Amino acid sequence: MSGRRSESREESEREDFEAIRLDVRVRKRAGYANVIGIAMGINTMLTTDRGHCFGRDFGKLHDEYAAWVRIQASRYHKNKTANPGRKKYHAVRGRYEECLHSDINQELNRFLREERLEIIYSETSRYAGTDREQKQK
Repeated sequence: MSGRRSESREESEREDFEAIRLDVRVRKRAGYANVIGIAMGINTMLTTDRGHCFGRDFGKLHDEYAAWVRIQASRYHKNKTANPGRKKYHAVRGRYEECLHSDINQELNRFLREERLEIIYSETSRYAGTDREQKQK
């Protein structure tokens, strides 16, 4: 009998979940009416369908950070038996990551401010990873 009860409880929870309606108020500003397509890249963070680029230094910053991490990892593994301290490593790594995050936020804010968007279109997930799947076959 408890099985029936749990099934009916699950059904009622599903019905309650489907019945919930969310009213979201979106702030609309005058002049924000552009419909735009974007592509995300490795060297340039965002490129619009109109050719505007945002985050041109993103690839350079990321490469610099990755090279530093690679060097630090090799140093750490060479001296691992000597119990090297990691305090400075974590501090410098935090500064690198904060630099990357602030650059990303700055460029996203500039993107939103300059493009005055209403709708953004991006590559759909339907095509993501198709090259990788074809290479594995």
